[in-house]
Amino acid sequence: MRAVCLYLLVWGAAAHAQDIPVLESRIDGGVRDLDLRIGPEERSDDLPVVWKDGIEIPDTDYLRLLIQVEGPQVPETAQLYLFSELDQEFIIPLIEVPEDGYWTGLIPNGQVTMALFTPDRLSDETTVRISNLSVQQDEVVLYSTHGENQLYPIAAPEVPDEIRALSGPVAFLSFFDGGVPRTCTGFLVAPDLLLTNEHCIRSDESCATMTAVFGYRRNEVGGLSMGPQLRCKGYAPEQSSFAYDVTAVHLSASPGEAFGTVTVPQDPVQPEGPLVIIQHPGDLPMEVSFIDCAAVQSPVTGRAPDSDFTHTCDTASGSSGAPILNLSGQLVGIHHFGFQEAPESAWKENRGVLAAPITAWLTETMGPF
Repeated sequence: MRAVCLYLLVWGAAAHAQDIPVLESRIDGGVRDLDLRIGPEERSDDLPVVWKDGIEIPDTDYLRLLIQVEGPQVPETAQLYLFSELDQEFIIPLIEVPEDGYWTGLIPNGQVTMALFTPDRLSDETTVRISNLSVQQDEVVLYSTHGENQLYPIAAPEVPDEIRALSGPVAFLSFFDGGVPRTCTGFLVAPDLLLTNEHCIRSDESCATMTAVFGYRRNEVGGLSMGPQLRCKGYAPEQSSFAYDVTAVHLSASPGEAFGTVTVPQDPVQPEGPLVIIQHPGDLPMEVSFIDCAAVQSPVTGRAPDSDFTHTCDTASGSSGAPILNLSGQLVGIHHFGFQEAPESAWKENRGVLAAPITAWLTETMGPF
C-alpha cells in the first residue's frame, strides 16, 4: 500500500510540474427556452394525429429538442414524430421519455415538422412539452494548426480516394455534460463499439444524451448530408480510462455493418511516417488532416507516463476522440489535445494517446473485440 501511495505522490508531483491541462470537450452553443406546450387546448379531437407544428431556426446546420411529458402515464401508442428537411424521420415513443426529459437527435438545417400521433386519447391532465432547444455555436472555431490551416472537407477533390475510404467508421458526437451542449469525435472498432476520449463521454448524463452521427459531411457542391444517428446504450465506469483518456461505449445498433470499423492491429504499430486524422473540428461536418501530418516525439508523458505522442496534424476543438491512422488505415493513436499558446508548457503541441496502451486496456477490460 505504501508503494502505491508513493507512486501516486510522485505521479501527482510530475503531473503538476508538467502543467497538465484540464481536458474538456468542446462547448457547442447554448440551450434556449422554448416551452412549446401540447396540452388539451392545443390538441384536436381528430385521432390519431392530434397536433402538428414546425420549428425553423435559420443559419444553423442542426438543432436538438428537449421533449418532456407531464401528467398521467401516456398510452403505449402515443408517439411524437419529427420530420427533417433531409427526409429523416425521428419517432419518439412518449411512454419512454424519462422524467427529466429526452434530447432528440440532430435535426439538420434547423428545420423540423412535428406531429403528435396517438390512436388512444390522452388524458386532459397530460401535456407534452418541447421545453428547450439547443443550436450550434456561432463563434469562430479555434484551430490548432501548424502554419496554414490544411484541414479539408472529406469530399474535397484534394483528398485522395484511399483516405476518403477510411472515413466511414468516424462519427460526430453531440451530447450534454453538466447541462451544457458539447461535441467530440468518435470511431467504431467493432460493429456496435465506439471509442472516444474519456474527457468527452465520462458520465451517465453524457452517455444518455449522446447521439453518434455517421455520414455527417458536405458533398462536392457543399450540400449537407447526415446518416444514421445511434444512441449510447449505457455508461459503465469500468469501460472508461482517465489515464489513457479513452471511453468505450456500445451503441443502440450496429452501424459498423454498413460503415465499417477502424483497423486495430493486434500488435499495435507506432505513429511513424505520414498520418491521417479524420475528424469533426468544432461542430463542423467531417474534415481530414493528411498534409504535413506526422508524429514529432514518441513517447511523451500525458495523463500517464509515456502514454502520448506529439504530432503536427491540424485539428480543432471538437476533434477530441478522432482516430489517428497511418496510410494503411491502421490505428496508431487517438487525438485528445490541441496545443496551448504557451511555448514554455510541456503541452505546447498537438497530442495523441498511443494505440498500444489503449489496445491493451481495451482487451483487458472487454476481451477480444
